[in-house]
Amino acid sequence: MEGCYYSEGAKPIFRNEVINLLPSNIQLGDDLPTAVEANIKILDLSVSSYNDCRIPNPCPKNCNEEVSHLKLIKEKRSNTFQVHPGSNDELLLSGFAVEDETYYYGTLKKDGSFAKINSFSSNQKNGLQKYIEHENFRYLIMSDGPNFVLKKETLNGVEVFTKVYNGVKKDITVHIYNERLLGSGGNFAFCLDLDGNMLWNKSILKNDAAPVNVASKDGIWNVFVNSLLELHITKIDIHGTLEISKIVKLPYPSNSNFIQGVASDLGGLVFKLGLTLPEGVRNILVKVDKNGSVEYSKYVENDTGSFAGYSENSGYVLHHTVIPTSAGVERKFNLFNPDGDIVYTKELSVACDVNQISKFKHGWILNCRAADGDYIVYIFPETTEDCMIKNSLPVKTFELSLSSENTNLTISDLPNIMPNNMTELIMKNFNMAASKVCEIFIPCIEICDNGIDDDDNGLADCNDPTCPCNTCLNKVDLVLSSIDSIHCIGNEYMATLTICNKGDADFNGNVPLVFYDGNPWEKSVNALSTSLLFLGSLQKDSCTQVTYRFAKYRDGDIFAVINAKENLMTPFDQNTIFSDVDCDPSNNTKSIRFAPSIPTLDLGPDVEICRGQVVSLSAQDGFSSYQWQDFYPNKNYSAFTPGLYTVTVSDYCGNLQKDEILIKEKKLAPILLGDDKSICEGSTIEVNYITTMNGKFVWDDGLEGAYRKVDTAGSYTLGFYTPDNCVVKDTIEVKVIPAPILNLEDSIAICEGSSHTVTLSQSELKYNWYDGDVSSTKVFNQAGVYTVSVSNDVCTVQDSFMIEIIQKPILNLPDTLNFCKGDSILISLQPQQTTSYIWNTGEKTPNITVNKPGIYTIEAITQNCFSSDSILLIELTKPVVFLQPKTNACEGDTVNLSVNLISGQNVIWSTGQTTPGIPVTSSGKYTVMISNESCSVSDTTDVIFINDLQLDYLNRSTAAMEKS
Repeated sequence: MEGCYYSEGAKPIFRNEVINLLPSNIQLGDDLPTAVEANIKILDLSVSSYNDCRIPNPCPKNCNEEVSHLKLIKEKRSNTFQVHPGSNDELLLSGFAVEDETYYYGTLKKDGSFAKINSFSSNQKNGLQKYIEHENFRYLIMSDGPNFVLKKETLNGVEVFTKVYNGVKKDITVHIYNERLLGSGGNFAFCLDLDGNMLWNKSILKNDAAPVNVASKDGIWNVFVNSLLELHITKIDIHGTLEISKIVKLPYPSNSNFIQGVASDLGGLVFKLGLTLPEGVRNILVKVDKNGSVEYSKYVENDTGSFAGYSENSGYVLHHTVIPTSAGVERKFNLFNPDGDIVYTKELSVACDVNQISKFKHGWILNCRAADGDYIVYIFPETTEDCMIKNSLPVKTFELSLSSENTNLTISDLPNIMPNNMTELIMKNFNMAASKVCEIFIPCIEICDNGIDDDDNGLADCNDPTCPCNTCLNKVDLVLSSIDSIHCIGNEYMATLTICNKGDADFNGNVPLVFYDGNPWEKSVNALSTSLLFLGSLQKDSCTQVTYRFAKYRDGDIFAVINAKENLMTPFDQNTIFSDVDCDPSNNTKSIRFAPSIPTLDLGPDVEICRGQVVSLSAQDGFSSYQWQDFYPNKNYSAFTPGLYTVTVSDYCGNLQKDEILIKEKKLAPILLGDDKSICEGSTIEVNYITTMNGKFVWDDGLEGAYRKVDTAGSYTLGFYTPDNCVVKDTIEVKVIPAPILNLEDSIAICEGSSHTVTLSQSELKYNWYDGDVSSTKVFNQAGVYTVSVSNDVCTVQDSFMIEIIQKPILNLPDTLNFCKGDSILISLQPQQTTSYIWNTGEKTPNITVNKPGIYTIEAITQNCFSSDSILLIELTKPVVFLQPKTNACEGDTVNLSVNLISGQNVIWSTGQTTPGIPVTSSGKYTVMISNESCSVSDTTDVIFINDLQLDYLNRSTAAMEKS
């Protein structure tokens, strides 16, 4: 932060920190009482703390600077976008393009141009919530699934680191103050250094509604409703200590309708609260000061815009209201001054949603999401009408009386989380441009320390009432930073305080210091001390420790005030006159609480625990120091193992007490589920454990009861829970073994007379055939159904196959056949179904006709079974036979017909005679056939017997024919 200075020379006091009440320069003597009345607790009054930031001149130094309202031109429509001031008059822009679910962020320059815009897809399970800048780095507040992510990069966009905090939920608010990253969300708050290391992690008291969490320069504010009529306000300082705990009684029920609160520049908080008034739900604007006291609480008539934005700057609040009308809604911007009065009401020339308003110089930037695009609009306390902003009729506001009072809430430590480095996101470009809607000027304001009338109203510097200047310029500002310790010294107490000078000048001199028996700012109280002075010199921005004695006091609060005399009228108010050597008396008060009763140390009775159970041990409050057997210095102790635990305590006057507690482990009978199991896939194993012990069985997946069926591989843990919630467990590992595979054919056909060998190749398996054979190879030559089983010690699989004997085709050709030369012969087979044939002649029929001698072979195939046969064809020569075609003879004669025969020939006449010659005595046709095995020939003659006349006629006819 520009213009900040840090105090040095004093040790910060952390809430709940054990402090040594006896400085090294003080010795306890014999005059100290044996019983001490002291129980000290540091309370929460002032916001001053170690390393507080001092801003000598909070006035912004700018005047008549030219800016422009802008309209953003994007490649994708935004669902949301945010804009924040960056360095060199740049704007940091971030948002979410809903059309393709892309997050984007980048830098908008003063002239409306953009540096590179980075974007990444939400498919990477990452989200972008905020984009902020500090010194030479920019920080992206992101998420990775449900977890918080912090990315740090240079101003040039070079990644320094990206860390994910598993266990820190996303959707948190993060701000940078005092070189720390303060984050909060829901019921927790945490602090990181600028390298992303977690310094502390706190849990805030649980509540009934989602709270407002706001980080500020002084710590983290938390506002929540724990009932319909009770509002709580707390603040944790930058060291993680609860400083403020207030309660506000609400006059009307709350609908728990919060939106994000904002920190005030003046050290307080501004938030909205939804209350159900008689006229309906209204959103109350509440502003509290740095001590948690309500400064004002107002609401705008008919305002229902609970999600409309607002922001505070130098005490002024720009408040966006959404007011329903018969025609729709009216969207107005109301400027409240530091007293809560309306300065003006404005409207925008375009109808848009504005749910995020950021500070810019001494004014604000609005994120305007309209139907025709997104706009960036500037507005200042001095804003007049321009192209985007127009005047509007003033709204009516109402005061709602709210006040706060102190209450007691607690916070607790959470484990610090070690972040993990995250893989860098896959980035791509995002096209965006900005067009100027119109130019405006940032109005002039009075600069408090330059001696010039900047705003030209006739008044310069702090004489100008419009300037929120520090009226203590060049003066000392003494601050009571802390009460560091308190000790018993006889009938007095000795207190050590840290006093700092946060002013603009060195301190030299003396001022009074008084201890009171109550809060002098709230009620009439009595002084416990007189004539105490703070003496010496104290340079600006330095601190020192001083020690004072004062009278003992009854149980209650003790308040110390520097620069206050004991005769000042209490309670103090704005008219109380303090020494003018100190410019600001509001930071001069600190308090302690102490109780004169000293508690008795008692850790309680010995305990028995279950195995693995952690016992939270706690010594009583009210002691100055605690030391356990391992030198752990807190009053609370976590015992992780059985054993003897001892704590020694010291009260605020040095008295010691000691107590011990024995933690023993209960003995439970073990659960024994047996050896791990292996099952065959597809099968089930039953796991059951029977016991007579009283309790409940629960498996690790939530299944109750000791019995379960298991068919899936994995580890199964059974826990037995006793009525007092002790548990013993055992685990059984179940493996699922794949069944062996038998790839056997269903049916195997073999030819008669042949065999088939079955080989099972997995040698590591065990086989068992139908006949008890255990070999992996077996030969089959007979028809039938055969069974084999295979086992891998866990699974057994059985399979069967059938052997079918195929008969060979039948071929019955004779060995030889004869045929006559010049003739053809048919070789014929009886055809069989499913049988194919092929001759050596190439023919594929069962019958063939041939006319040449030789060997003829046939192959027959039936289902891959073969048969073959051959036949020899012998060609024979035909016999020779000749008869005269006609033979004439006289009646009464005998004609002898005859043929010549050779060996092996046979003869047969048409008369049935088988002799080579036959006598013929009657006319007719006579045929003879001669055969020799397969060949036969025949001839015919016509025998005619005639009388004499026929003979004479025949002879003459013959002679005439011959003559002619």
